[in-house]
Amino acid sequence: MSLNRNSISKQVLAWVVVFALVLSILPYSVADQTSDEYFESWSYELSDTDGDDQYDTVLFTFDPNTNVSDYVDVEVNMNVRDSDGNYVGGDNEDYEIYWTEEDSFEMEWFVDDCDDWDSDCEGPFNFEFYLYEKINGYTYFEDNFTESNISLYETTIVPEGIIQIENGVFSDDDDGYHNDIAFLSHMKDYEISNVTIELERKVGTQWVDVGSDETNEEGELFFKNMTSGEYRWFATYEGDSIDAQSHTFVFYSATSDENIGHVGFMDDFDGDDDFDDFAFYRLIGNGSGDGWDINDGVYVELFHAENNTLYTEDGGDGGDEVLMFNDVPEGNYTFNMYNESSDGDLLQSGWMHSYGSLNSNYGEYFESWSNHTEDTNGDGIDN
Repeated sequence: MSLNRNSISKQVLAWVVVFALVLSILPYSVADQTSDEYFESWSYELSDTDGDDQYDTVLFTFDPNTNVSDYVDVEVNMNVRDSDGNYVGGDNEDYEIYWTEEDSFEMEWFVDDCDDWDSDCEGPFNFEFYLYEKINGYTYFEDNFTESNISLYETTIVPEGIIQIENGVFSDDDDGYHNDIAFLSHMKDYEISNVTIELERKVGTQWVDVGSDETNEEGELFFKNMTSGEYRWFATYEGDSIDAQSHTFVFYSATSDENIGHVGFMDDFDGDDDFDDFAFYRLIGNGSGDGWDINDGVYVELFHAENNTLYTEDGGDGGDEVLMFNDVPEGNYTFNMYNESSDGDLLQSGWMHSYGSLNSNYGEYFESWSNHTEDTNGDGIDN
């Protein structure tokens, strides 16, 4: 009996081992905190966007999987660190994955987007990826990987295209008065230095020279503590005029509601990698920095520059931060921005360029529909 019991015990033990093995390769039936998510594979490619024979962009491709036969919501975080371990950038995205189904998710990082404000952004860089499962608003760490010593170099050649000059009036020197006139020169997300801005102020019926200067390495130029009034400016780059003359107004006062700043600019605000979004806002009050009251209480008219026909117009009620025009078709535009309404004070008039959309991921849908029945065989019954 003892031998039989030993034999049975060995058989039971063998079945337990086999059963455990089967459980280890079969997925759980549902996703919960005990499930296991992991990076099945990943890779990256380097590219040179400005043609200076130095890599400036890295594109990661990765495939997260789970051991449950169900859909699982996950989050992937990417942290970028320089050679000293300082955080200089990153990204995070949410995804839905299913079991071991092959996916190809992507994250890209452009070295000119480096957040190291204290010094030059120098590599090589380390890229840390973290995978989290998301359940009922909570995240649970699951897996990670790191790719180290990736060398990227800031761009040195400006790509061909139309240079754009943005204008704003606000309190850059933090004295609370919105009387600093600011300019930003760029081509998409490339800042352009050495753009000459000539500024004039209207005195009576005459235009008086205020001065001229060039944008810095960040594409910025400031004229500080300007007198209230109407200004116009001209921009040139390497001897060529960039756009038509533009006007801006300075309204500043010790009285809070008469101290008005304003900004208009173009960028990729909806994150679809197309630089075709126009934004406008005003700044009210004597605060500075974090104390600024930024809102969309402006009215904007957009015109096609080639024939001065109206493209669109809209205004905000001050309840949001920015008045936005998304996905503006490629082309040149002029604009007028007024305080509060079309009857308000003109804050600035200028010129903007939309680089248009390269994104073909459009949605199609039924705008409307209807149905009816009829009697086609004359038997008195609709068929």
